Amino acid sequence: ARLALQSHNPRQYPAWNMDWSDAQKPPRGFVEGPVSIRVVESGPVRGAIEIIRETDGSRYIQQVRLSGGAAGQQVEVENKIDWQPSVTALKASVPLTTGNAKATYDLQVGAIERTNNDPKKYEVPQHMWFDLTKPDSSYGVAVLNDSKYGSDKPDDDTMRLTLLYTPGTRGGYQDQGTQDFGRHDIRYAIAPHAGDWRRGDVPWLAKRYNRPLLAFAVPAHAGRLGKTFSLISTSSKQVEVLAVKKAEDSGEIIVRLRELQGRNAAGVQIKMAGPIVSAREVDGQERPLGSATVVGGVLRTNVPAYGLKAFAIKVAKAPAAALAVQTRSVPLAYDIDAASRDKSLTDGAFDKEGRSFAAEQIPATVLTGDIPFKMGSTANGAKNALTSKGQTIPIPAGSARVYLLAASSGGDVPAQFRIGNRSVSTTVPDWGGYIGQWDNRLWLGNVPELSYDWNNPWGGLVPGYIKQSEVAWFSSHRHHPKNGNEFYQYSYLFKYGFDVPKGATSITLPKDPRIKIFAVTAAKAATPTVPVTLAAAATPLYDALNDRSGGRSPRITAPKGPLNDVTKVTLEHPLYWRSGGLHYTLDGSQPTAASPVYSTPLELNRSVTLKAAEVDSAGRVGPVTVATLNIQDTTAPKLEAAEFLKGQSQVTLRFSESLDKASAGQAANYRFDTTAQVKSAAVADDGRSVYLTLDRPLPGGASGAKLTVSGVKDSSPQANPTVAQTINLVPLAPVFTSETSEAGTPKRVQVADLPAQAGAPWTINLFVKTDQQPEDRTLIAGFGRARDGAAGTGRYLTKFADGIRFWSANRDVITDVPLDIGKWQMLTATYDGTTLRVYKNGSKIGEKAVELDDDRAEVNIMPRDAWDNKRVLAGDVRNMTVWKQALTQEAVQQLWEQGKTL
Repeated sequence: ARLALQSHNPRQYPAWNMDWSDAQKPPRGFVEGPVSIRVVESGPVRGAIEIIRETDGSRYIQQVRLSGGAAGQQVEVENKIDWQPSVTALKASVPLTTGNAKATYDLQVGAIERTNNDPKKYEVPQHMWFDLTKPDSSYGVAVLNDSKYGSDKPDDDTMRLTLLYTPGTRGGYQDQGTQDFGRHDIRYAIAPHAGDWRRGDVPWLAKRYNRPLLAFAVPAHAGRLGKTFSLISTSSKQVEVLAVKKAEDSGEIIVRLRELQGRNAAGVQIKMAGPIVSAREVDGQERPLGSATVVGGVLRTNVPAYGLKAFAIKVAKAPAAALAVQTRSVPLAYDIDAASRDKSLTDGAFDKEGRSFAAEQIPATVLTGDIPFKMGSTANGAKNALTSKGQTIPIPAGSARVYLLAASSGGDVPAQFRIGNRSVSTTVPDWGGYIGQWDNRLWLGNVPELSYDWNNPWGGLVPGYIKQSEVAWFSSHRHHPKNGNEFYQYSYLFKYGFDVPKGATSITLPKDPRIKIFAVTAAKAATPTVPVTLAAAATPLYDALNDRSGGRSPRITAPKGPLNDVTKVTLEHPLYWRSGGLHYTLDGSQPTAASPVYSTPLELNRSVTLKAAEVDSAGRVGPVTVATLNIQDTTAPKLEAAEFLKGQSQVTLRFSESLDKASAGQAANYRFDTTAQVKSAAVADDGRSVYLTLDRPLPGGASGAKLTVSGVKDSSPQANPTVAQTINLVPLAPVFTSETSEAGTPKRVQVADLPAQAGAPWTINLFVKTDQQPEDRTLIAGFGRARDGAAGTGRYLTKFADGIRFWSANRDVITDVPLDIGKWQMLTATYDGTTLRVYKNGSKIGEKAVELDDDRAEVNIMPRDAWDNKRVLAGDVRNMTVWKQALTQEAVQQLWEQGKTL
């Protein structure tokens, strides 16, 4: 199977749909590139090779496995994928030579034949398997999977299993544009077989693949059930036991059956561990349907094609009874009240904010497994938890295991318990929060709890986790001393069990008051021949997500070859990151949380040892990437632009690299061929722009004027100076200027010279005043389409719930700065083809890298909103201008100084 990359950028439908126009195209590529291959298993049971590749910034680790014996009926492929491509689906493509336009798909309660992809069916469901068999039914191949349920068939010889899907977005649901980003463990298998899928037992292959046998290691003891024991079995491979459970309203056992092959199954026999005494047929809600046939302790029934049947069964006494474990509650000297009732919320306190467990939810005894925990009283004023301060607690002599009920009030706390002379390390989790979650995306700014549409920038990806402690009790809410019931703020108590060494009679608690103990129970076997030690699973019983720790290192990208000029170096965050978490150093020292934060490409003009690492919110430093760059900057700085606003006495210069402030600040290094003289020169914060203040404004027709620069040095160790470089001055003037006042009247103007192309630079500047807060999602003014459409269209200053915002369909720049009421304010948006910046009254309030699309060459002042076509700004917009340049912050400040007297 090849891993195919399929583009999916929706044009006609919203993000959650795949478009037929994309689906019918061939893959845009495959997972290829440099490859690392090694043998990771080579034994009598299984052989496996590992294949590692990187494509489009994602890393793929595949293990291809083949087992001996009956398990070798399929080739298994386990994938570990660090996924981060956008507008892409990842498919496992299985090319065959079957020549069949039809394939069979498992539907969980049946199977269905479908033809090749067509405009109505080009991403179809399948459950555990789908199969492609030759038209003569002589041979076929099934694809088995345990977690991926989308698939397609582009031609007669290809089956594809959809593994991951990150669509483009259009018209809302922008979060789907990063869905599936993170680390994935995905398994599938390719199973060839003789005959069709029925003859090849494909449903059973898929079930064994999805539900493999689990092995446990237990202490040696004499078994009472012999070497083999079966809970339930069927006489026909056509019929599976779908479920075995206790009846809801009786002591009977519910058995559910399903026919697998689409053919009637007659005379099917169901056997239990003991003889079946009676049985009756029931429906899915366990309501009676009729009698059932039991002959010689065996249930006999007929199951129709793809049919479902359920029976309520009584079974004779088991051949051996489970032996009870003897338990004894250990008294505790409780020292805090951790619970409160609805009518006395301040009675108890578990954390430093005074929150507490809901006493109404705590039973007198918590039973988990076969271990009971006697809880402390939850009456008002009663103490019911013990602070862990290193106390030694006696336990009954002869105990085989000791169990504790505990939780932490200060995050997840590492803990060490000592039983007798043996120490055991574990972690006591916090009493609240999540027990686990998958890789989680973070969003900058405020996102409402109930929200379906937001444009907040993506702010990071944190690794998933699952806490390993066993949850013994939980409540769906907790109490706050002032706010009362905090609904859906779950609270937990965790169970711990430790073996007691022979002769030990005490357990010593950790010295950490964040840990609280709620109950202790000692246990021993009913007879000496039955061990109390728990069976240990030989394979994981659930996803532990242990491979998330550490993560990958950042990527450093720099030019190759001789580096004799200022060199731009970019850093890319690793898979797991957070906004502001990528730190770097240039002196070879290890990055820490105190090191500079990477935000924009580094421009380096000297040799450095660059180190970069992601630092998490707790200050932990991840893997470090190192790059040694030999940069010998022998190139003088180049003056790239000299611009001024007509009628102003300031000129803005932009150089190619960072400057030496001393030489760049000398007015004598700048000479105009006009009568204007330079009074002062100041280097901007970016280090490469210079603001010249003249003794008089330059005339509006000064476009032919020239400026000569000499003696301005760069900031490299070589201090390379400019040598008499001359450049033409460029006067900046808007290509559109509005009338003096719009007086609340919407206006649309066609402007032929408007910079509406995708990458064209521009500036929008306007003054706005309103006497009441506009409704959320109200457009103020801008240009391009004023309708929500293709992503990146429309360029508008708007008012949203969070504040002033630049809006372009799904390309917003969000700020939390409010719109002032009852006074004039200047709003500005600039775009240099890459970065969009938003200003209020000359001060920057937002910035984001944005890609825009081509748009219409029309200006809209106070148009109707882009979504409902109802809302219009109730206010005035004056002196709106549109420029073909991205004005500098200095120029924006000049516009504010010039117009703030409105």
